[in-house]
Amino acid sequence: LDVLGAIDGQQITPAQTGTSTNPTDVVANSIDTNSLTGVNQGCRVFLSSPQSLSAGNVAQIQFDSEVYDSDNNFDTTANEWTCPKDGLYAVNLQVAFDSGSSGDDRGIRIASPSTSNPNNRGALIDKTDSGFFDKLQTSTINKYTSGDKIVGYATNSNSSDEIAAGSQNTGSFLEVAFIGGI
Repeated sequence: LDVLGAIDGQQITPAQTGTSTNPTDVVANSIDTNSLTGVNQGCRVFLSSPQSLSAGNVAQIQFDSEVYDSDNNFDTTANEWTCPKDGLYAVNLQVAFDSGSSGDDRGIRIASPSTSNPNNRGALIDKTDSGFFDKLQTSTINKYTSGDKIVGYATNSNSSDEIAAGSQNTGSFLEVAFIGGI
């Protein structure tokens, strides 16, 4: 069976095996997984401790711990993902708010370190009249180029607030996955 041809979306027929374009001597441990599109490119990061938010400010989320970071593309000091190559990326941001007041206007954004505005390559969600505890989620699939940086932001327009820590689905986290080149 031609594994590389199957990955590339080619239809495999018995007549194709053993040809010069589909060699029969490929074994699984001889394939460089870093050269396969979509393999080994992604991260899930979270806060190791809660982060305080000042009322009315849009703050970059200080993700400082990793569940995984396949190629060390997330910088836990700068709190940003650096795209290793051109292509499509799926990004998911979840923020659990642990303080504030009932009725607050809260929001989260996927953007870049230079601006909290998504500018056609990111996502945002705002929620008016939120509860004391609230969880917001947003995601996007966008084309990025090598070297582009992706970060998460949070805001509470009305009150000081706190972003919950933790790597579980109940906490705040950022996930990035390379989908493929285009």
